[in-house]
Amino acid sequence: MASLAPFADQLLKDTQSLQSQFADAQVDPRDLGLRTHEILEDALRFELTGKTDEGSASMLASAAADLDGTRMVLGVLRPVLQGRYADLPALDASLNRLQKALDAGRTGAAWKSVNDLSTAQREAVNGALGDALERLAPIAVICDSRRTS
Repeated sequence: MASLAPFADQLLKDTQSLQSQFADAQVDPRDLGLRTHEILEDALRFELTGKTDEGSASMLASAAADLDGTRMVLGVLRPVLQGRYADLPALDASLNRLQKALDAGRTGAAWKSVNDLSTAQREAVNGALGDALERLAPIAVICDSRRTS
């Protein structure tokens, strides 16, 4: 264990550095509509396939964090989407279904590996994620800047 201490110390320093840099990070507002879809698309592509797991069994936790990120971006975009995206209530319900499906793979603070989910649980996650991605897809177009002249 003592031989791992320098790595843990470096990880802590790097994490603290990222936290301080994040406060100054800038996101182009024109990209937010596209990001709502991309965040969960990456969860499908990398987390739920196990591509980025490296033995950590953190795939469901990472997918849940991606869902949180999607909800945060939607929170910023909601004033723009209301009145322009009639499917917004259905999207919210879809994200809630995804949250419930992901939470089924969790006991307290401990998450199961995707590989340990039952077939029904895996189907619930995949179905809810697919539905959410379909409902998120139009947001990029709705939020796209258009020339008025």
